[in-house]
Amino acid sequence: MPYHIRRACLMLCVTALLPASVGCRSNKHRGIAGVVYTVPGLKQSILLTDIQKDKDYKPIGGAKVVLAFDKGGEKPVAGFEAESDGSGEYHIDTTNIPAPQIGDEYYLIVSKEGFAPITQGVTIGSFSRYQRNTALLKPLADMD
Repeated sequence: MPYHIRRACLMLCVTALLPASVGCRSNKHRGIAGVVYTVPGLKQSILLTDIQKDKDYKPIGGAKVVLAFDKGGEKPVAGFEAESDGSGEYHIDTTNIPAPQIGDEYYLIVSKEGFAPITQGVTIGSFSRYQRNTALLKPLADMD
């Protein structure tokens, strides 16, 4: 292949891949965002991928949403928490989030008094499965 064609291909690849690899995206998409609901008949609290809406979902305002380095929430990531609003929505901006220490991971913990909490291991970034999510909390009164 002639040099000028190889160079053009290389430049195209670099131009296409470099922004993705260094995270050149608008800050409005950085973070974890979701909604917190309850729904009758839940067997357990669960975190779903993507933001989902259903006429039976009832929003939960005032739910605490925290990023932590451990499942129990004993090591929260300082400054990376939110509270759901009246429509159940929340957003945590993860710009400049500190990296976990060796042996630690990120966990998303969703809790509200009177409901069974959720703890879910998550990754941070564009390819995070839970970058947009729906938390369905089971009322403790419904626990068997």
